[in-house]
Amino acid sequence: MDAQLQKFNITDGFGTVDPTAQFGTQMYFGNGNSPANYHIDQNNTLGFQLDLKEHYRTGNDLTPASVDADGTAHFTAPAGTQIVDPAHGVGSANAGKGAWNFDFVVDTGLNGATTNLSDFTFKIAITQNGTNTHIFDLDPATHIWIDESNPLVGFGGDDFNHPATASTQSHVAENSVNMAFLTGAFGNLATSTAVGTTYDIKLEAFDHTHLVGMVHDFVILA
Repeated sequence: MDAQLQKFNITDGFGTVDPTAQFGTQMYFGNGNSPANYHIDQNNTLGFQLDLKEHYRTGNDLTPASVDADGTAHFTAPAGTQIVDPAHGVGSANAGKGAWNFDFVVDTGLNGATTNLSDFTFKIAITQNGTNTHIFDLDPATHIWIDESNPLVGFGGDDFNHPATASTQSHVAENSVNMAFLTGAFGNLATSTAVGTTYDIKLEAFDHTHLVGMVHDFVILA
């Protein structure tokens, strides 16, 4: 664990996102999105949760091949464009989308905390093939994550396809991301979904200055 984080009561593991970020038995960002099987990092001191999940696009969740001592989870995701999940026979084919998605959740105001999204700075740092890094910053007002190196590139902003109260929208950001949404950062779909491509994904929280939480996944396409 990062030395800065050791002063907090932080738990890191796998499970179901906090009920405050769920719409019934699914996620706010759309039908058929389960709140289960997320990699969860929760700062119990400051009262927020960070969550990541990888899965076949319109298909089943991926499970980690291994987890490092520092909590980094390693996944193998399908290369190429969207296919029917071969192991489970679910999903659909779509040549215009990558075969896998990563889902994220940020949820503040847990365990009696009165904080909301604007009380922290949230970033998603993605490094492709060890060299091409883009950092996306959450705008808590619009729920759009904006590329620091190019403000025309980003994702999110439609987190609540299911209705949510103003309170929920002030402390929850969640969505699902496909590499087809990020061609301005990671190349065209053929490049971003090629066999052997790797993605290092960190969902980070800062108290506007210092790192106070991070969930970390590493994905290789095969």
